[in-house]
Order: sequence, then C-alpha cells, then structure tokens
Amino acid sequence: MADLEQRRRTVRVLELLSASFEAHKRGDMAGMDRLMSEAAELDVAAVSVIQGGIIIGEIPNPERDWPLWVEYVQANRDSLAEAEADAAYVAEHGSDDLDTGHLRDPEGDEAAHG
Repeated sequence: MADLEQRRRTVRVLELLSASFEAHKRGDMAGMDRLMSEAAELDVAAVSVIQGGIIIGEIPNPERDWPLWVEYVQANRDSLAEAEADAAYVAEHGSDDLDTGHLRDPEGDEAAHG
C-alpha cells in the first residue's frame, strides 16, 4: 500500500508540474511558482527525480515536447489506475497472483483457479 500511495503522490506531482508549465506558457509566473511549491510540498523527492529525469532525457521535457510530456503524464495516470484496480481486486478476493489468475483467500488456502 505504501507503493500505491507513492504512485498517487507522483501522479499528483506530475499534474502539478503540468499545470505549472501551462502557467509559465501563459506568462503567469506567480501561478507557476505556487504550483511548483505545491508539488515540492507534496513530495520533494518526486519533484527532484522528475527534474533529474528531464535533465538526463529519461522523461520528456515539457518545454521542448509538450505532447510527449502529456503522453508521459497520462501513461502514469493509467498505470496508477491499473495498480489501484489490482489493489482493490486483491483486497476483495485475496488474490496473490493476478498474472496467472490463481486465487487464494487471505488465509492462504486455495480458493479457485481462473
């Protein structure tokens, strides 16, 4: 669950960074600063990793390739949604192996085969 919470924070940071870049494009420097500060307050480590990824080219640079940045943010949203759905399934069904469809109840006894 801690990993899921981190992913939620990271996606939120990406959304705040997107909004800050949009504010910059509009010439709203105060809005950009406020959004960047909000992102850093939420998760300064995620902001740092994202900025580092942009610098070394592992993450699209929103100033140079906005469409690719938007695609990157959406891919992270989609990945988070999938992880949340998996977590909900595990919580409801006790599955410990979603890839094979082999279900187990929370006590570890076999429940079914998918």
